[in-house]
This record gives sequence, C-alpha cells and structure tokens, in this order.
Amino acid sequence: MNDKPDLAVTADVQGDAPAGVFAETVGDIIDRAMTDYGVDDAEISSADIAALNSAAPYPAGIFIDDDSKMRDQVSYLANSV
Repeated sequence: MNDKPDLAVTADVQGDAPAGVFAETVGDIIDRAMTDYGVDDAEISSADIAALNSAAPYPAGIFIDDDSKMRDQVSYLANSV
C-alpha cells in the first residue's frame, strides 16, 4: 500500500505450518503452543488433547495482542470448548 487506506485492513491468518500442517482445532493449537513454548511432549496429555479435539472438532483460533502468559492463553482456549 502506498497510501493510508480509508477503511480498516484485515487479514485471516492461519499461523505456522510445520510439515505443511496447520494447527486448527483447540486441542491442536494448545498442543502446538505448549510444544513451541518448550513443554516436553511427555508432559502433554495426548488423551486430553484428543478429548478437546473430539469435543470441538471445528477450526478455532486465538488473537494475542499483549504479553499474557502461556497458562492464560491455554486456559482461554480450553475454556472455549
């Protein structure tokens, strides 16, 4: 854009896609976020992730525009199910 737009500019962003796969469900987003944060896979309950994905099998997302803690972001996502 060379000029300031008259209306708001928006975008739909899917995030990162390691190995070509986007994390779209609540469980997968939580799993990806915790793994990216450095939580060891052995500490993440695959049964809980599967239960979240089963309860909410539809695409989800989260917009983070502050310095909130990972715990708060995970709680927000999990409580949305």
